[in-house]
Amino acid sequence: METSSGSLHPEMALPAPAPVSVRSRHYPALDSLRGLAAVVVVFSHYILLWDPSSVGHGTRLLLDGVLVPFFNGRSSVILFFLLSGFVLSLPYKRGNALPYHIFFLRRLARIYVPYVAALALALVADWRFHGPLPMSRWSNLTWTAPLTWPLILQNFLLIGNYDTAQVNTAFWSLAVEMRLSILFPLLCLPLLRLKRSYTFLLFAALVVFNIAAVQIFAHRMRPVSFTNMAEMIAGTVAFAAGILLSRWLELFQTTWGRTPALQRILFFAISLTTLEWSANLPVPHAWIFADVLPVAGGCGVLIATLCSRRVTRILSHRLPAWLGRVSYSLYLVHATVLFSLMHLFFARATRLELLAPYLLLSLLSATAFFFLVEKPCIHLSRTIGRSGRTLSKQPV
Repeated sequence: METSSGSLHPEMALPAPAPVSVRSRHYPALDSLRGLAAVVVVFSHYILLWDPSSVGHGTRLLLDGVLVPFFNGRSSVILFFLLSGFVLSLPYKRGNALPYHIFFLRRLARIYVPYVAALALALVADWRFHGPLPMSRWSNLTWTAPLTWPLILQNFLLIGNYDTAQVNTAFWSLAVEMRLSILFPLLCLPLLRLKRSYTFLLFAALVVFNIAAVQIFAHRMRPVSFTNMAEMIAGTVAFAAGILLSRWLELFQTTWGRTPALQRILFFAISLTTLEWSANLPVPHAWIFADVLPVAGGCGVLIATLCSRRVTRILSHRLPAWLGRVSYSLYLVHATVLFSLMHLFFARATRLELLAPYLLLSLLSATAFFFLVEKPCIHLSRTIGRSGRTLSKQPV
């Protein structure tokens, strides 16, 4: 998850494109969108403290229906991957991509170093509060396995076939993000440079492989192995979709400008519905498409965000902008805050009573983490590879 910098879109006579800073070539609305998605992840992990069987029928209908956008953490993470693919591919599209070693070192400074700091906090909390929580099956997937040196090393290096939820339930996406960052040029260049027909075939092959792998390996692999494989494939598809979105951004902007207002609203509504509700479709085997349909919906939401002045204006308000600024820090620390609170106060307070402290402490911790860890890492990433080259102000 990185700062949203990109190319300046060309001026068009039609009233479509969202405003972009000429000097920084930065899309502030994408940061705000990422911040809102991070908040959804925060809420989604809180609601998982209840097993579905322990929730009343009416509440379950609300959570699976009207309230899905507030608790669908999976779709939010897919949106993160889409944003990463979009943002990272823009320098390749402009033809001023960094040399690979500088790109990789910047990614380490921007993404990996804050992750290591958050990992250290999670490990300390795991050591202090280690043990099961009598809440839900999900709550017992974290801080229950022995804290061994191999597990610590695997989390530190982000390699191996290990249970990513044991130390911090949110860290699985960081493993996918860093692995795809290492391979990014191999994924990005073909999708940007190949002819359109070949590009469609390559992306279609990734989608088909995603669907086929879920069907073929769901019951043939150990749960941890299957989960890690499925998450990596889903991340790859979302990254690829983000790259294609950047490739044809100007086409989408032109089309948006020529589209009547009512059709724009309908497009956004269908995209949001596909992003948030497609995994809960009441049809057999809908889970097979659980990571594919949200990618399509997420692309539509990003198109609306990048092209609509109205959406950009909403996302430019102070609160979404601040959430976007601290979104990565919030994502890194909120689960450690959640599990620490539950271990400390579960016997003395109900889960509902701990919601407000959880939200407040998560936001305060994220703000402190941003200023103490993430912001210095952003500065560090900007300094890498500067000598002898004019670089964008925003880190990749």
